[in-house]
Amino acid sequence: ILKDVTLAHEQQELKRSVLATVSHQLKTPLTSLQMSIYLLLEEKIGKLSAEQLDLVMSMREDSERLTAIIDDLLDLNRASSQKHFRLEPRRPEILLQDAKERFRSVCLDKDIKMEIEAAPGLPEVTVPVNRINYVFDNLIDNAVRFTPAGGTITLKAEARGNLMRFAVQDTGSGMPEEVRSHLFEHFYRAPGQEASSGVGLGLSIVKEIITALGGTVEVESSEGNGSTFHFTLPLKQDNQPERSSVVW
Repeated sequence: ILKDVTLAHEQQELKRSVLATVSHQLKTPLTSLQMSIYLLLEEKIGKLSAEQLDLVMSMREDSERLTAIIDDLLDLNRASSQKHFRLEPRRPEILLQDAKERFRSVCLDKDIKMEIEAAPGLPEVTVPVNRINYVFDNLIDNAVRFTPAGGTITLKAEARGNLMRFAVQDTGSGMPEEVRSHLFEHFYRAPGQEASSGVGLGLSIVKEIITALGGTVEVESSEGNGSTFHFTLPLKQDNQPERSSVVW
């Protein structure tokens, strides 16, 4: 059994190493291509015709999409390893307030109400703040995308035993079971999504982050009744040593 576990760990580390190397190697020529595209758009080396401008604009959009894919792959690679986390104590209500503030203008534009439900004095959680912000941003962004004007998104936090349970609840369109069962798979995109919505790695990264922190993430949803994504995090123990490492 120990031999199998060691082999699986070595294979996982090799996969991470290869993925990181390939992703970084792809970013270098892609950055060079983007610089050339921006020079063309600024017409530094000659004026573009309308047809040429359309082509270059398409090139820029595709290059930006490739950059986003590579960034997602790097995030997915890092998310599964806690050694990349710098853990800090944070109050749950502060995490929710900060997340709400980041989406204030988007919700105003879309006429969506955002509320917070969290009892005062909740115990702190020890988290990598930038990674937890990624989790909230991804879940809230999905909620905004599928919630119609006049709808509500509710951010929740409550203590349950030795766990803190967070939730992002919306009054959107919801989803059928066949979509819900695949949501956390790599590169899964629900039918009908626009190309600009990404390549289906966001929720995979969310799951990797929460799993690496010792928690779980789940979704409850049905068509026409909105969706609730909730995840748990272990509460800080008084005798638990602080761990810190590189921020990414």
